[in-house]
Amino acid sequence: MTAFRKYSGLILGYVLWVPIYCIIRFTTRTRVLVVCDGEILLLQSWLYSGYWGCPGGGIKRGELPVQTILRELREETGIVVKQKDLKSLGLMKQAGRQAHTFYGFILKLDTKPRVTIQTSAITDAKWFEPDNIEKLSTDNHVQTLLAAWQKQR
Repeated sequence: MTAFRKYSGLILGYVLWVPIYCIIRFTTRTRVLVVCDGEILLLQSWLYSGYWGCPGGGIKRGELPVQTILRELREETGIVVKQKDLKSLGLMKQAGRQAHTFYGFILKLDTKPRVTIQTSAITDAKWFEPDNIEKLSTDNHVQTLLAAWQKQR
């Protein structure tokens, strides 16, 4: 990632934090924790450079949450799966100062797929050991989904 893109994403994120907060706080969102070989796939967004998060996004009019997560996963990572591959966690509450609700999902894969990031919005995608995620700067939904997954193991 170029320095210009990194810093412009960081600056733009802070300048636009109020509208971004309102969009996230007052719209219905989705997130999926992608797990393979005990590792978690996280994406780094261009906006607010440096933060890692799970694939997902806003629900479009007429979409079901599961349709949204399938679309967002394909758009952001190139990973294509079927609805039956997803485990729905239902409506979840994200912890933290900017708490909001989102539909959570878990996707367990047998083999690591080739990840093709959506370069207009995503700057990086990496697989992490769960213990290493605590050391990262992450969106709060990552910790919420990680805790739900670990509780099920």
